[in-house]
Amino acid sequence: MKLNYYARFTTVFNHDDDSLPRVWTGKEDIRTITRDARAASLKLLSTMVVIHLDEREDNIETELSSLLDGVAVASPRYRNVGTSGDPLASSTWDEVPPQETLITPVQCKSLWRQFRMETEYTITQALFAQDIVIAKGNPEQFPTRLQLVP
Repeated sequence: MKLNYYARFTTVFNHDDDSLPRVWTGKEDIRTITRDARAASLKLLSTMVVIHLDEREDNIETELSSLLDGVAVASPRYRNVGTSGDPLASSTWDEVPPQETLITPVQCKSLWRQFRMETEYTITQALFAQDIVIAKGNPEQFPTRLQLVP
């Protein structure tokens, strides 16, 4: 399962909009590319957490979207009781019977934390490649900004 959303990240991160391998020239916005790749991975993860046997709507993708920014989005169950708790600190999904759950919210949070750590190397390599290209044009500025993307 991990391979699916990790592969999705790698595909989006390493290929441009025309599905051609990305070449880091120094002009790319790696922060935006990273966010897009993570969003694509998160969307795929949201489809794998429950078994959908009908066309019932749920808020899983919305609740998981808080992982992109690291900000908890209060789910309807928390809004009703007047608290702003983390919906991913639960063992159940809103409006999803437990028998249809494959991955709980708290497990998703843990998987995502591990996923982010494992993809940091790829992001760092891209930043480093960009810095090398930039340095070829202006060597005294190398390294310009080797930092991890949040």
